[in-house]
Amino acid sequence: MCDLSKRKQVARLADEALAAGASLLVANAAHPASGLLVDLTQQQIDLMLEVNLRAPIALARSLAPAMIERGSGHMVFISSLAGKAASPSSSVYSATKFGLRGFALGLREDLRAMVWGCQRSSPASFATPGCSPTRRWASLEGSGPRRPRTWPQR
Repeated sequence: MCDLSKRKQVARLADEALAAGASLLVANAAHPASGLLVDLTQQQIDLMLEVNLRAPIALARSLAPAMIERGSGHMVFISSLAGKAASPSSSVYSATKFGLRGFALGLREDLRAMVWGCQRSSPASFATPGCSPTRRWASLEGSGPRRPRTWPQR
């Protein structure tokens, strides 16, 4: 178990993954939140930034050198539709997901010449306890199963 809002625990997780020879990072955790910026506390904002953006970057930074040295490995960063289009009452959450998307795309370019992959995925939205009822996402009802969009490996 790891609380991604705690930097020491993120560092411990990275150390454990390195010791185990991890060749895959799937950054899928997120702290969902909604609300107007002026209604959020600085603590809530910091929590979203730590969990949704800083922890995946820190884990990638920790694991990348060993993957590069081995010449193999894969990193997947799970974003959301909020990383492509902002909606009302989601400014900070969207900022973290836009940031994660940008990080994954940039990292992929940085590591293009390496023999391993980096991708990001933006799954279709779905109702979660942290979702604001005012969000207006496209309805998926009756549309059948959807696969997350991923970037092809080169």
